[in-house]
Amino acid sequence: MNGIIKILLITALIFIAFEKDAIAVSEKKVDNSLLDVNLNGLEKNESRYKWGSDPFFMPGVQKGKEGASKIDGMTLNGVIHRKGSGVAIINNRIMRKGDAIAGKRLVEILEDRVILSDGDERIELMVEKFSSTP
Repeated sequence: MNGIIKILLITALIFIAFEKDAIAVSEKKVDNSLLDVNLNGLEKNESRYKWGSDPFFMPGVQKGKEGASKIDGMTLNGVIHRKGSGVAIINNRIMRKGDAIAGKRLVEILEDRVILSDGDERIELMVEKFSSTP
């Protein structure tokens, strides 16, 4: 009987110790804004892939003429947009809201465009539209 009590006490102590660890892990603050986008993987493997100047090039598809994707030496290569947040690829660099490029700050990322500002002027870069005509 005495041995059973010892086993129950040891089991209870182990359970309490693991429960405290689980609570500590669950209380850690996690940035879920782009949890499903593996930015570290993209940036780590960036030099491994040779996309050339346009990582969104689609063979047999030509770009349409709608939208200004190149302004002041900046090119909006693409946008990854998720629930009100996202990342933009400008001049082949992965950028988040608040990042700076060419003396301008990225102030907003939308589904089809980004807005940059230098304090006085706001610049809108749009994703180039694709056309299926050869």
